[in-house]
Amino acid sequence: MLMPMNTKTAPSVWLVDDDSDDQLLVREAFRQANPEVTVHTIDDGDQLLTQLQQASALPKLVLLDLNMARMGGFETLQAVRLALSDVELPIVILSTSSNKTDQKQAIQQGANAFVSKPSEYGKLVELIKELSRKWLKTVH
Repeated sequence: MLMPMNTKTAPSVWLVDDDSDDQLLVREAFRQANPEVTVHTIDDGDQLLTQLQQASALPKLVLLDLNMARMGGFETLQAVRLALSDVELPIVILSTSSNKTDQKQAIQQGANAFVSKPSEYGKLVELIKELSRKWLKTVH
């Protein structure tokens, strides 16, 4: 059984995105906006499912991209919600998509929120601060 993360340790965010450039940008934005957060990068949905099953503690937040080659974000979201139906695990879609249909589908399938990746790094840092305030309660 997966245990909730100990609140005395640094909050952990798992970023699921198959784009290494996006992984780097999000990690750096967290380092700048909220350095106490540990960001763990995962390349696809299959890896996420495996790591969730093997984890001794769940992350405080999962950031999930929609457009991934092996297992897409919607498929991943459904699989996680099915596998962990009795666990509260915040999943926020972080995607280049701003399509209203994608947003609606993500929420219907169990995403806690849907945010579009900003194209400017400064706006990404601000978004990370906002996500940290809302989901990690670490930035005031």
